[in-house]
Amino acid sequence: MPNTLLEATWSPPLHELPITANDLDLMFLHIMRVSAIFADAQQMIRPEYFDRTTEPHYAVLWGALVEAHARYGTLNYECVSNFVLNRLTASPDTVSPGMRTALLQPDRNGIIYNGLHSADTDLVPELGRDILRKFLRERGVIQPLRTLFNQGGGRTFISDMPELLNSAVSELGRIESLRTMPIAKSMPARGSEFPPPIIYEPTGLQFIDLFTRGQRRGDANGLLGVYGGGKTTLGLQIAVESARLAAAEGNQELSVYLSYEESESKVLPRIWANAGSIRKAKLESVFVEENWDLLSTLTNLEPYERELTGSAPGMVLSESERWDQARTLLDGHFVLFDMSGSENYPGAGAGYVDEIVGLLERLVRDRNASLRTVIVDYAGLVCRRHMEANDIAEERLRYFLGGLGDTLRRQVANRFNCTVWLLQQLNAEQPTKSPTTLLHHTNAAEARNFAENLAVCGCLGTIDRSTGCLMLNWSKVRYHSERTRPAPILQIDQHFCRFVDVSTEYTADPQCHTFLDASDARTIYGGIDGDVPPRNPPRDIGNLPDVEI
Repeated sequence: MPNTLLEATWSPPLHELPITANDLDLMFLHIMRVSAIFADAQQMIRPEYFDRTTEPHYAVLWGALVEAHARYGTLNYECVSNFVLNRLTASPDTVSPGMRTALLQPDRNGIIYNGLHSADTDLVPELGRDILRKFLRERGVIQPLRTLFNQGGGRTFISDMPELLNSAVSELGRIESLRTMPIAKSMPARGSEFPPPIIYEPTGLQFIDLFTRGQRRGDANGLLGVYGGGKTTLGLQIAVESARLAAAEGNQELSVYLSYEESESKVLPRIWANAGSIRKAKLESVFVEENWDLLSTLTNLEPYERELTGSAPGMVLSESERWDQARTLLDGHFVLFDMSGSENYPGAGAGYVDEIVGLLERLVRDRNASLRTVIVDYAGLVCRRHMEANDIAEERLRYFLGGLGDTLRRQVANRFNCTVWLLQQLNAEQPTKSPTTLLHHTNAAEARNFAENLAVCGCLGTIDRSTGCLMLNWSKVRYHSERTRPAPILQIDQHFCRFVDVSTEYTADPQCHTFLDASDARTIYGGIDGDVPPRNPPRDIGNLPDVEI
């Protein structure tokens, strides 16, 4: 042993080499001198972490330290030495001549003396924490897994492998928590540097931004709806608008959509219709007939093209031009992951959040880009596919669903500095509610606590079959409350696979629980001119869907 343990050489990085006797000497030096490190070690070190054959003196010392602190609430040389001596006396057959000397020698060559008599000024606490973390990883995670895998010469089938790996990952998380104390700063002094502001970025959809102020990076948000209520339509619309905003800002950010329910062949035409403002029926004809010439040009514009919002006289773009623009937009800023288990990607979709994180990491690396928005459609299938693949009992579904939002927040939104939108069904009772009933996030299917850890959650109501209207209730907005503004009234435009805000054209009838156009509402209920906006010309939104489009 060197004259002082701090004179020992140290060769980082810590994770590349196994723990040595030098490491253990340094670790115990810091444990004995730094009360905070002792407290961390006391919570994490188990007696079996020390090899009884090659490290018996460390096992004796650790037991004595824990016993002395439990009895007297402190550590000093006399007290610890006494407990060590008692342990050595109780097991004389296991005590070698060198063990007693190494532990109890009353000078700087003795581990206890050196640890409890030297000054604190020559310590590097972070070094002690690094060694402690390395020790815990090796003895608490790596060695047990190595022993398990080596059982039966590698031929033994381990039936509970997922649970064991999850336990190892959880233990690693606890170990890494020793790295820092995540204590937030208190109030800054006047005149000091200002903390970074909370930034709300627009989604590009006014019927969202007016109620939520936009979206925040690092948040997981939710969208709920009944079957056929338009969750996928709204999710795709948010994703496309996010890509459009990224393109307008001239950055390399991506909008990502993970589709667990529908394959790419079903989802892509809706994305193209939305991004290019080309009627979905026209696109279907193009691909069925395999004829690109069916798209209009400036010489044969379709009647609907002259009515598109923002298409001023002389500025109308043909379908061919809009297709090319949309293709550039989507190629640069939009990514669709087919997680449905389709024949093209049969193995995708069963890996839960770890699979999502792995895909996003590869995407960011391969594209040399960052993420802006990630849409997961939808939560129930994310959990069920994982549970089926790992033979997890159905009754545990609510636990996976209840924690999914927080898991995505930590592992995706925070990790990639983006916003996550998580889609999910409402329970089976909600479709029986009237179209003007504001639905609530506590009625999520399978898990009433689905939105517990979400920053924002919106609920799409049931569709009024006579008008095609529904209401979007932002039942949870953690950081902002807009109580004075009525819930927006929306319609699904099937031609372009998007929602349209028709709040100025329709109003909710409080007596009949349906929707009336503005002029009819004024006629029936009266009011001063201007109280109810005049009705706009009827919009062709296509036939009302029987299922979600």
